Amino acid sequence: MATEYAIGAAGPQFSPYENANTVAERWRTWKRNFQYYLDGQIGLSDKQKIARLLHQAGPDVQEIYESIAENEAVGTTELEKCFYRLDLYFEPEVNRAYERQKFRNLTRNKNESMEQYLIKLRRQSKFCGFTNTDEAICDQVIEKCADAKLKRKFLKKGKDITPAIILEITRIYELEKTNEEEEISIEVPENNVNKIQSKSTCFRCGRQGHFASSKVCPALDMKCDKCGIRGHFSKCCKTKKGKPKDSVNKKKRKKYVKYVIESASESEDSSDEDTSDENCEESVNSVFNIESENCKYTILIGEKLSYKFIVDSGASVNVIDKNTFKKLIRQGLNVKLNTCVNQKYYAYGGKELSQLGTFKTTLYSPDSRKQVQTEILVYKGHGPSLLSRQTSTQLGLLWVGPIHQIEPLFQMTDVVNKYPDIFKGVGRLLNFKLQIPIDPNVKLIAQPIRRQPFNMRPIEERLIKELLDSDIIEPVTGPTPCVSPSHIVAKKAKDQYRL
Repeated sequence: MATEYAIGAAGPQFSPYENANTVAERWRTWKRNFQYYLDGQIGLSDKQKIARLLHQAGPDVQEIYESIAENEAVGTTELEKCFYRLDLYFEPEVNRAYERQKFRNLTRNKNESMEQYLIKLRRQSKFCGFTNTDEAICDQVIEKCADAKLKRKFLKKGKDITPAIILEITRIYELEKTNEEEEISIEVPENNVNKIQSKSTCFRCGRQGHFASSKVCPALDMKCDKCGIRGHFSKCCKTKKGKPKDSVNKKKRKKYVKYVIESASESEDSSDEDTSDENCEESVNSVFNIESENCKYTILIGEKLSYKFIVDSGASVNVIDKNTFKKLIRQGLNVKLNTCVNQKYYAYGGKELSQLGTFKTTLYSPDSRKQVQTEILVYKGHGPSLLSRQTSTQLGLLWVGPIHQIEPLFQMTDVVNKYPDIFKGVGRLLNFKLQIPIDPNVKLIAQPIRRQPFNMRPIEERLIKELLDSDIIEPVTGPTPCVSPSHIVAKKAKDQYRL
C-alpha cells in the first residue's frame, strides 16, 4: 500500500534498511520527490533546506549523514555537498553489466501500452551507460516484440527508426487492428431470423435435464411396448419392424453417407404458415454428415480467395459454415448475404440446420480450369465445406456415369505369335560393339576379386556362361586397368538372379 501524506509535505520518511537490493533506486525516487518539494519553496537557505531534508528523511538517514566525513563532500553549495554525502552511501559505483542485463530482460507486458514500455526502458537505460540510448531502446523494442506484423513494420524503417517513430507506428497499427476486429462481425437485420437454441434430450425417455447414462432416467429399467426391449420408452424406440429382437443388440459397423438428398416438402399446418415470409417458398432437404478427407479440392471463390471444398456426388446444394464465411469476408470477399432462404435442410438424424443465408459468387477450379456462377448456403455451426453434384460436374471435378474405355486395336500376344524369332532370347544389336565413355581425368582402379560363398559359386559360373553364350560379354586375356568385383543379387522370381 502506498504511503499517504498531506499536500505540501516533503513526502514519507526514507527507510534505508528496508531492502538492500533496491535501496539505490528507492533513494533516487525519494530524492527526486524532495527536490520537487524544494523547488516549490521560496526564500529557504541551504541550511534550512538541509534541515528539512534530514528531518523528513528520518532518524536512520540522520545517523548515516553524521557518520560520513564532511571533508569528502563535493559540491558548490552546502545542499549539493549534503546530497553528495548521501549519494555516496546509498548509490555506490554502478555495476553496468548488471544494469544492462536488467535492461535486456525488460519485456512489454500484455496489458502494457507502448508509451509505458518506452518509459520503463528509458528509466533503466540511465544506469547502463549506453553511447546511443535511443538506438539501444529501439533494438530492445524490436527484439522483444511478440507481434510478427508489427515487428516487420519496425524493421522496414531501417536506420531511420527512433522511439518516436516506434510509438507512432504502434498507435496506428493497434488502431487498425481494433477497427478490423469490429468490422468482422456480420450484422443481421433484426426480426429476420429467430434463433432457436437446441436442448439435448435423453434418447431413452425423451425428456430434458439428464442424459441416458444417468440413474435418474425413468426409462432405465422400463420395458418398451413396441419392441419388448428394456431401457427405453416406446416413443423413443428406434427398432425397425420385422427384425428379430436378437439382431438389435448386435454391433453394427459405422457407415458414413456422403450425399445430400432433396425431396418435395409436405404441406404444413396453418399455424406454421403465418410465421413464414410471404415472399419465401419452402422446400425440405436432408444434409448428411461427411467423414472424408480424400475428396478435397482447392477452389477459388470470387476468382481470388482460395479454399478447400469436399466434392459430394449426391449433394444438391453448396454449403459452408458461419466461421468460414466470416474468414472469407475478412479476406476481401464482397458478396451480399440473402437471409430469405427458400429451403429447409436437415442434418444426419433429422436435426434441422440453423441457416444464416445464401449468397451468389463465382467458383473456379485450378485443376480443371473451369469456372461457374453458383449459390452457396451459409449455416450456423461448424463443419466441412461441400460442393454439390451439379457444381462439381460443371467444374469438371466429378463424372457420374459409365466410363468410356478405349480398346487397343491389337493384342500383344498376337504380335509375339506372329514374330516368334524377334521375341526369343536376349534382345541385342547385331554387329555392334559398345564403347563405354570414360573420363580420362579419373584414376582407374582394379579392385581385388571378392570371395563368393560356396553356394553362390555355381550360380555365378552359370550366369557368366549365359552371357558368354549370348555374346554379350567376351573374355579378356591381357591386363586391364579397371576391374570391378562381381556381385550377385536375387530376383523376386524363384531361382532368378542378376549379375
